[in-house]
Amino acid sequence: MDNCLTLLKILMMETDEYNKLSKSDLISMLQDETKEDNPIEEKQFYRLIDRMIDSGFPIIKTKGKYSKYYYDGGKLRDSDVYYL
Repeated sequence: MDNCLTLLKILMMETDEYNKLSKSDLISMLQDETKEDNPIEEKQFYRLIDRMIDSGFPIIKTKGKYSKYYYDGGKLRDSDVYYL
């Protein structure tokens, strides 16, 4: 599965307004889910998040020294997946 879709799945299943995850938590979960030999780098993580936000997905990044992320929306439509 594409890393972008995998990250979106993690955000949808594990986060909401009250249960946010840090960048390091998300990278760790993404690494576990994809089982890739090469570690996911911060730059790659930020590109994935930016790609989803630019495509209109309701992913929220909190402000502050230690940003957290969460999915602030409902279920995906087939047309949403096309953009990824």
